[in-house]
Amino acid sequence: PGYVSLDSLSLGAPGGLLLDLSGVLSYGPGVMDFSLGGVALTRAGKLRLISGGDLELVSDTSGLQLDTLWLDLPSGEICADGWLRGDSINLEAGLNGVDIASFTSLMGVSVPFSGVVGASFSLMGTMGDMAARADILVENPTYDEWDSSDSLTASIIATGDSLIINGIWSWSDGIRSGVRMGFDEIWNRENQLDLKIPDLMWMEAELTGVGDELFYLLPMPLKTSGASVSARIEYQRETGEFSAGVASHFDRLYLTNPGIEFPGLSLYLTYPDQGGDPEYNGKITITSSQDRETTLESELLLNVREDLSFSRGSTPLELRGYSFRADFSRWEPLIAGVGWLRLSGTLTSAQEQLEGKPRISGKIDIDAATISMGGGGSIEGSSGGGSGEPSELPLDLNIRITGERGIWFRNSFANVEFSTEIDVTTIRGALTVGGDVKAVRGGVYLLGREFMITQGEVRILQTVPLGIELDIQAQTRVRSSVSGAEYT
Repeated sequence: PGYVSLDSLSLGAPGGLLLDLSGVLSYGPGVMDFSLGGVALTRAGKLRLISGGDLELVSDTSGLQLDTLWLDLPSGEICADGWLRGDSINLEAGLNGVDIASFTSLMGVSVPFSGVVGASFSLMGTMGDMAARADILVENPTYDEWDSSDSLTASIIATGDSLIINGIWSWSDGIRSGVRMGFDEIWNRENQLDLKIPDLMWMEAELTGVGDELFYLLPMPLKTSGASVSARIEYQRETGEFSAGVASHFDRLYLTNPGIEFPGLSLYLTYPDQGGDPEYNGKITITSSQDRETTLESELLLNVREDLSFSRGSTPLELRGYSFRADFSRWEPLIAGVGWLRLSGTLTSAQEQLEGKPRISGKIDIDAATISMGGGGSIEGSSGGGSGEPSELPLDLNIRITGERGIWFRNSFANVEFSTEIDVTTIRGALTVGGDVKAVRGGVYLLGREFMITQGEVRILQTVPLGIELDIQAQTRVRSSVSGAEYT
């Protein structure tokens, strides 16, 4: 029996890291005890990554035992213990109160995620038959500008050939959103972890009352105000069942491209839908209300074919046909670079079997509008008359747009009320507009004077490219500087 004492040892590493420690190695017949104390890790001689720590290993004829592992971090600690005996292992480790932002900055690593982590890990079993578990809690999490959760939790269990994600949840005021799922046959022939969709045994995903932050996190051309989104998706491989449901409301929804603001929208998705037309198994409804009056009612019925075998070349969900109808009643969208409109009318589209492009038909009445177009008459995002062929639209249109009064064109150059009757259609995939726009009353400002319109008509020719014929007459009154008489 004997011992070896290590009073002090310093080890340097790239990146300015310096490890200091001391320890004692005791040995005897069939047993060895290795103990380290005074463990400290610094960076650049100033930043303490590990303030203190202890490690104690014991080896004897039965195996190896990790009696103690403890590391004191600037915020939080790491601890572990366990043993290895023959082909059996039992190991447990934990993180307590570790501040992600503080620790990663000390390590010289920049991450967009922050929070305080507490976690426990375990590994037990025999070689070839292991069970592992991880339970993680992140308090006060933030990701870039997102900080709407009180905490994040995760529970993951791997045993044999299965992986169970028993929940990855975001919690806010006691309400959770997240996912649970289970896989089997998770190892490939090289004994490497290989998760594939056909190995998904079951899944449950849910969102509960998620707000505007969802649309700032996701790469979508949408921004919202007053959003509340709830959704649930379920899948069972054994029974072949799949279902999805969404219920959402938006005080304001803004489509960033081309720039349209929609007021007071509610959206619902049901799949499978058992309560409607038997030819369709899915339904999406969108409604809009203002001052407690419904201004938009739309319904999209879907005929979806399922193939959840996930075999090569298969399509899990395939749209076979649809039926769409939207009814507007004094609905008020706001279009960036154009102005505000109040619309009534109906749009429809349907295909029992998907063949060619969808075709949208209908009639829209402009009850009222205030159009500014930035004072320069150009719609934001337009090509501005650039060269080249117009891009082909992914759908066909046949829509008549009418308005008798209340359509005002107002900016620093004009204040004119119009009536209109135009047709918006597609010819060989190109958008065409044809019809008449007439001035009812108003004036324009030119050369420092106001000209009152006595007759005004713009005839839009339904051609590609667009052709326009103008017939505008306006008058103003001027005063002679000599006689003082007024002339028109």
